[in-house]
Amino acid sequence: MIFFKFTSIYNLFYKVRLKGANVSVMENIINKSKTKSIMLITPYICSAIILVLLSFKYAFYTIEKTFGVLGYNLIFSKGFLIGDNIVYINLLTRLGIGGCLLFSILGIIFFICKKYLLAGLSYIIICICPLIAMLGDSLTDVSIVDTGLEVKVTYMFPIAFIILFGFIGALTSVLVMGVETLATCIFKSLAFISVISVFTIMLYVIVSGAPAISKIGIVNFLFYDNWKPSLEQYGILAMICSSVAATFGAVIIGVPIGIFTAIFLTDFAGKGISNIIRTSVQLLAGIPSVVYGFFGMLVVVRAIKKLVPNQKVGDSLLAVIIILAIMILPTVVTVTENSIKAVPNYYREAALALGTTPTQTIFRVVIPAAKNGILSGVILGIGRAIGETMAVIMVAGNVVNMPSLLGTVRLLTTGIVLEMSYSSGLHRQSLFAISLVLFVFIMIVNMLFSFISRRGVSKD
Repeated sequence: MIFFKFTSIYNLFYKVRLKGANVSVMENIINKSKTKSIMLITPYICSAIILVLLSFKYAFYTIEKTFGVLGYNLIFSKGFLIGDNIVYINLLTRLGIGGCLLFSILGIIFFICKKYLLAGLSYIIICICPLIAMLGDSLTDVSIVDTGLEVKVTYMFPIAFIILFGFIGALTSVLVMGVETLATCIFKSLAFISVISVFTIMLYVIVSGAPAISKIGIVNFLFYDNWKPSLEQYGILAMICSSVAATFGAVIIGVPIGIFTAIFLTDFAGKGISNIIRTSVQLLAGIPSVVYGFFGMLVVVRAIKKLVPNQKVGDSLLAVIIILAIMILPTVVTVTENSIKAVPNYYREAALALGTTPTQTIFRVVIPAAKNGILSGVILGIGRAIGETMAVIMVAGNVVNMPSLLGTVRLLTTGIVLEMSYSSGLHRQSLFAISLVLFVFIMIVNMLFSFISRRGVSKD
């Protein structure tokens, strides 16, 4: 009897517990259902809010008076009048704000069609579009009655909220697909942002520099050396030749030193000496450019002035070459050393077994086997030399001349830095055009590096 009562009580307790567990499961299901319903509604709300935000005053343009402009006006208007001043809206600004409108609609369409990944991508692009519009506003073209006036652009709250709701829309679009998909999409999005950053910079440089080249003429711009902005003369041949000469000279001096240093570290130096030299080379890579510039001013420039007969000024192309040769050493040494270490040991063993000396083995076997990696280091060094500004500006003399070894020169990078602060109109556009030429040089260097790297991998 007692056993029967105990069993009944246990069964009753078990049923109550089971019932409670079922209720808990049902509550979890209901909560998940509510959460998913909220996530399914959120993208529509985000798109609606973005479309509404574009009807608010997006930015204030100030010349002598202040004029507030709606987001939709920036898309569909070519310009507007502030007093006697006509402000033309830049193409990048119109594309950026128009992108917010277009991709907010596309985000809804993709979400309805259950293309959640494409919907998330659309909302990510919405986050980027206001930044593109800001780039365009920095290039706003102004037709004014009185010269010397500049446009000041003040952004209002819609730009921050558009980015915020674009991010929320992207996040909820991907969350609908599950946590694992979210993680994958985050990784893809970060990679996508990197690519978008490169293309945004490229687009900005092209849009900024192309008008000047079209006005000046590509032949006059690239193949004339008469750089006189006060006379509306914008030929950059002297700066191009100076940049090429400085880079070539730095490679001629720096590359052999770098390669021989790498050979010494891998095949001849003891462990203690190699550690000291390797640490010193790595420290060279960490020294700021301005420190190299001070070294050039106080040591290299003075040495050239004292050691070269009848040399009144030490600032010269030679000083630039010496500084750049020192600055590219870490890149050349590190890449060359790694390339030599990657050569299999049986190459050396086979060569030594055939009777070659260690030196002959290095130059006839190891170096040819590592040539693709060494060339990659040389190309990276060239890219480092072409893009250097601060150290060069302190030792070059910064006078626009055709390059001569002991004469003052101005490179492409220094030309941009020296004149950007006070330039305006066509002068400012021509400086952007110089940056476009420099960008093309860097792209060529990077493509050569990629080609040589792929060639080396395919041969391996």
